[in-house]
Amino acid sequence: MSRISAPLSHDPFGPERLTPELRIADPGLAWWAGQAVLRLRREVAWSRRTGEDERDPAQMSLDLLRHREARADFFAHDVAARFLSDRLGRAPASGGRFARLADRAGLEPAECFVLALALLPMIDGALGPVVALLEGDAGRSAPSLALAQRLWDEPLDILAAADPARPLRRFGLIDAPTLAAPMAAAPALARLLAADPAPEALGLRPLPRGTGASAAIARRFAQAPDGLEIVVLTGPAAADAPGLAACLAAERTVFASALTDPAALSGHVLLAWVLEGDLVTEAPLATRDAAQALAQALGAAEGLGLRLFLHLTARDHAAALPPALLGPVVPIPPQSEAVRAARLATAFPHLARHAARIARDFRLETGETARLVLALAGNGLDAEELATATRAECSVDFHGLAEPLVPRYGRADIVLPPAIARQFDEAIAAIAGAPRLRHDWDGARRLGEGGIPLLFAGVPGTGKTMGAEVIARETGLPLFRIDLSQVVNKYIGETEKNLARVFDAAEKVRCILFFDEADALFGKRTEVRDANDRFANVETGYLLQRMDSFTGVSVLATNRRKDLDEAFTRRLRYVIEFPVPGAEERLAIWQSVFPAAIDASDLDTAFLARQFQITGGHIRSIAMNAALQAAARGETPSVRMADVLIATRRELDKLSRKSGADAFGRYWHEIEELRA
Repeated sequence: MSRISAPLSHDPFGPERLTPELRIADPGLAWWAGQAVLRLRREVAWSRRTGEDERDPAQMSLDLLRHREARADFFAHDVAARFLSDRLGRAPASGGRFARLADRAGLEPAECFVLALALLPMIDGALGPVVALLEGDAGRSAPSLALAQRLWDEPLDILAAADPARPLRRFGLIDAPTLAAPMAAAPALARLLAADPAPEALGLRPLPRGTGASAAIARRFAQAPDGLEIVVLTGPAAADAPGLAACLAAERTVFASALTDPAALSGHVLLAWVLEGDLVTEAPLATRDAAQALAQALGAAEGLGLRLFLHLTARDHAAALPPALLGPVVPIPPQSEAVRAARLATAFPHLARHAARIARDFRLETGETARLVLALAGNGLDAEELATATRAECSVDFHGLAEPLVPRYGRADIVLPPAIARQFDEAIAAIAGAPRLRHDWDGARRLGEGGIPLLFAGVPGTGKTMGAEVIARETGLPLFRIDLSQVVNKYIGETEKNLARVFDAAEKVRCILFFDEADALFGKRTEVRDANDRFANVETGYLLQRMDSFTGVSVLATNRRKDLDEAFTRRLRYVIEFPVPGAEERLAIWQSVFPAAIDASDLDTAFLARQFQITGGHIRSIAMNAALQAAARGETPSVRMADVLIATRRELDKLSRKSGADAFGRYWHEIEELRA
């Protein structure tokens, strides 16, 4: 329920209103509203005396000069009119927000009257028919400046209210483009002054005073600007824009608004100014069009002396804002790992020992942490459930440049020669141990924050993609495959922008980025012979720099290692060659390639491994085709040697490889019908 003050006097007529139960909380507005209501009552009395309420508006206007003396005589001698006129002479009330607003804006008495008259229809619903009568328009409830001229003693004074350079219009307090047009005032302003609600009731959240700003920054933001200043805060949607604004403007009151509609947000800008504070947007403007729409809506607020701390998700969206209003552009710092861990430990005390690890792996912004805590605190989650929920809350937007991969394989599924297998296991161990070295052993300070870039080299089908999936399964890290067809762009600078989007998004969560056929991106840098070579080298250099600083894991797969230059390979933590498997490795692959539910006891795996020198990828393709044919027969889940031999023949034909009697040996008779 709104706070309601006592009336200005004990008069039962309540001059500031028509509705009996209505009380205006602000004393200044109540007094000026009383001025308007008294003058409206007096004008209605004159209108009825002359029969104007039954005549057309044009005739009413034409008769103003003819009836001037009679109107003045009526106001002086009619009992009711004189009673109303006598009450107009009382001294104005002091104090309250209306009086402070008038003083800060430099409003003249006529302008105070106009503002009160414009606000009244939004406060007192009974006023509408009175305005309609005097305006000569039954469908109109908002008064005009023309009506204000009739009511005010000095009509020329009202012209100031119509001047765009004067405070009422310059500060956006009213909208009145012409004398005859209906006046409009901000509804939220009417509620603020009439009912005196708490700011929260108007959608404005007062922020606690911030700390941590330098003395120079504190001085920069300590005083209100002469006009509206927009300070752009750039960062992800869930970044803590209110916290940064409270820190920058620590000497001032800062209100946070969750509105995103430009017109409504401009209303909050006005309210923040009336409340003598600054405003910060909690919800970001995510597009350039939204920033442009806000710029148009703020046109009437340019004269207001406050700062709007505007949260934008991209710095270049600020180009849509009026340059004359732009202040500094300040990036929003990410929520620190220590703060994330502390908030998780407080919300989930039974998982406090896991909070640091989860805070390291998932770089939630302030808003995301708050949503997670609000949704799950007290639900009795275990550590893995909390990690899963945190991963889901940690929004990662690759802008269509990457797709998540669900790991299908574990360490036992990949078959490598012993020396390569040891190197592969070392890479997995390094990834698992990186957080301990970086954080618990102070490795980040002395050895650097960089992540672990890996290179997988080998011909197609040797297990590079499988290796990436195995690492993801063994380390528990999410895996994303980069779509190079979308990343690489022929236009200068676009490839770097796409790479920036990929790496910036990946910093949100400790993850694995898998670049398949990476030689398209990481090819050998060339001598500069023309502009294309120069820009290609710029792209490669940018990539190397981002890989150096990326704190996750990047897996680069290539079929042509020789095309990678030394400057590139020097930055890689591990370079792992995936060779074409030998007979021993092929035997292990054949023995494990079919699911346990499928009976493969009929297969001569030793013959297959010895006879066909193919990669693991081709073996899996053969196994899939053989299993499909077996499933089509509708028998028990089993694969026959003939199924595998036929599928092998098809695979060799695809590779343009020898597939005659010499290759199939004693099994040739089983596929003789397939000879060309």
